[in-house]
Amino acid sequence: MNFEDIQKSWKAQQVAEPAGLQRQQEVKSRWEKQQRRLKLTNIGVTLAFIGTGSVMTWVYLAFHEGHSLFFGGSIMAMCLLMFLYLGLMWRGMAYKKERMDVSSSEYLDYQVKMLLWQRKVASTYSQYYSFILWACLMLYGWDVTAPGTIWFKLAFFGLTSAYIFGMLIYVNKTKRKRQLKSLDALIADLRELKGSIVGSESREMLE
Repeated sequence: MNFEDIQKSWKAQQVAEPAGLQRQQEVKSRWEKQQRRLKLTNIGVTLAFIGTGSVMTWVYLAFHEGHSLFFGGSIMAMCLLMFLYLGLMWRGMAYKKERMDVSSSEYLDYQVKMLLWQRKVASTYSQYYSFILWACLMLYGWDVTAPGTIWFKLAFFGLTSAYIFGMLIYVNKTKRKRQLKSLDALIADLRELKGSIVGSESREMLE
């Protein structure tokens, strides 16, 4: 093999990226995917809440006469609850973009902070939302079923409670469990990545 053959063979070889750089690109891709998923979820929930709130407002305006404070109060409480929960969900979006004047470790801290908030919304605030929603529906049902028989009231309260808590248990066992597992893995990877960056910066300072 002459020199030209060796040169062609050398140029044809692909230069492999360092393992650390590949790891950073992988974690960055997962972070961006998580943010896209969260944004689509937030948009869907926002549209659903707007539709639900509009219907509830129409129900109050059309039928509030002749009802007790439980009727209007429960509807107002549910609208306020949806508004607050939307705020909690959108707060978890990472609006800051990586900038040259911000160190990599600081931006990783920001990413972890946003993921921890998303985890808190999924694991804690969503549970509070379900329980408060159930309480509002019970107050609403107490007023609406007032003219009905005791069996009609029991049926309303029983079916409504079974549906809400049944869905809550099902979501916690399936979708939310996967969501929390994915968030925990991404948080751990970001913290590990920060540790490697801080370690390399410390070695460079010593050198």
